[in-house]
Amino acid sequence: EFDAAIKKGDDAVSAKKFDDAVAAYNVALATQIDDATSNAKIAAAGKAKADEEARIKAEADAKAKADADAANAAKQAKKKADFEKAIKDGDAALSSKKFDDALTAFNIALNIHFDDATANSKIESANKAKADEEARIKAEADAKAKADADAANAAEQAKKKADFEKAIKDGDAAITSKKFDDALSAYNNALNIHYVDATANRKRESIKKAKADEEKRL
Repeated sequence: EFDAAIKKGDDAVSAKKFDDAVAAYNVALATQIDDATSNAKIAAAGKAKADEEARIKAEADAKAKADADAANAAKQAKKKADFEKAIKDGDAALSSKKFDDALTAFNIALNIHFDDATANSKIESANKAKADEEARIKAEADAKAKADADAANAAEQAKKKADFEKAIKDGDAAITSKKFDDALSAYNNALNIHYVDATANRKRESIKKAKADEEKRL
């Protein structure tokens, strides 16, 4: 009976059925034929059970770690791919001077938290490029506005000059014909142009005197 119980326990240990093995060894122990052997077998089965459980746990922990490492590696690989795509999109937008699109892409890269230093540097560069471009556009617009204003003023002055010279010429012609009122009207027209007021005033005063002299002569 003892030998049968021991054999049954040994077979259970071989099959890693440790609880069954301990039960069989306890049957052998109950026979009180060889308590030392029974107790030793029970202790060995307990240790074998603990060792097997430790091995299973170690394997499970190792697998869990390997799975976690693989998942983390996949996550990091996706982050890297997404980050690089966002940076590439931002660089392309920046090259096309689409600064807001570039900033959007670079902020996406920043939110991925893969390489914050690079993303922040790209954002800073995009902001500076945007500011520089806006300053350049404003400077060009200001320069064009000034050039247009200068051209308009030059054209206005040229027209004033032509109108003034015509009015003076008409006035001088009227004086020659002793049409003093017509001359005075022409010189007043010249004066109203505000091109060379001193000349117009001088001409007007001269015609007044010439008119008075002629009236006196008559």
